[in-house]
Amino acid sequence: MRSRALLAASVVLVLAGAPACSKKTTPGQTEAKAYKEAKSAYYDAETPEAKAVIAERYLAEFPGGEHAPAFVRVEVENRGTRLGEKQRALDTVRAALQATGDPGRHLEIVLTAYPLAKELDQPLDLTAAIAQVEKERPLSYDENGSIMEVAAKHRQWQLLLQRADAALAQATPEAVRADNPGRKLGPAKLQHKVDGRAAEAMTYKAWALANTGKPEQAEELFAAARKRTPRSFLGLSLVPVALFEGRAALQQGRLDRAMELLAPDAVMGGDSTAMAYLETAWKKKNGSEKGLDDYLHKMRRVLSREAADFTLPDYQGEEHTFSKELGRVTLLAFWFPT
Repeated sequence: MRSRALLAASVVLVLAGAPACSKKTTPGQTEAKAYKEAKSAYYDAETPEAKAVIAERYLAEFPGGEHAPAFVRVEVENRGTRLGEKQRALDTVRAALQATGDPGRHLEIVLTAYPLAKELDQPLDLTAAIAQVEKERPLSYDENGSIMEVAAKHRQWQLLLQRADAALAQATPEAVRADNPGRKLGPAKLQHKVDGRAAEAMTYKAWALANTGKPEQAEELFAAARKRTPRSFLGLSLVPVALFEGRAALQQGRLDRAMELLAPDAVMGGDSTAMAYLETAWKKKNGSEKGLDDYLHKMRRVLSREAADFTLPDYQGEEHTFSKELGRVTLLAFWFPT
């Protein structure tokens, strides 16, 4: 699933010997209790094997449970990726899929395990999983977003176009409010979310068009996405428009344009994928990596932005002004409530 949905706090593992059902306890209550009790066990697990075993225990007891998608994610990451036991991980996933009656959970599991299944040449039926959800309800924006990511990675262009159009239709204030019931969204925050959805959907649609022989339409959509995308303090897009537009330019042989688009995310955003494509563009343009380090250093200076001055107290309450600390090593501690 999408990285923004992969919250460690959502992954909790069932302890061996969790309480069995009693006459006063429904299966749902048993799972909820196991969910609560297992949090500390998950965070205490120190090895991929330990984490995978606990996930497998949960999936054996609650294969169709509310938290099955999270445990599938743990299984795929640890048993499949870190331990390299890919077939065993996929077998566990398939058992969970067979037991999962909820179409939304079924889709989430398919999306999580899709890359692993493709790697083993045992693909999961993503189209059928989508259809099962749509028999009951429209897909959510996050579900459409997750499908776009998978479709883009695996070059399923028609599916990507279809889901991008569906996601773009959900880039409205009404749709955002519907997905955030009970949450107060001011005008600026609401518009930020709407623009982010629109920019992301247009980006993925443009990438599909660029790979289906429609470069002019793709370029227009990329430009529209760049105008709508929310940006960070450094001016970096919060959706992957620069990455995909840069890759499209690279495919077309427009190397200078590709480097211009990829450099900000690669240099200032720490995006390893953007960096890899930037290096490819540089070598195609210059014949080797010679001079690349100097180019990256130059771009860091060009793209850097001076921080606004501020004053903050230290642990003793003494205030320090940022501009007066220049030239000295200064540690900023950021505390977040949990």
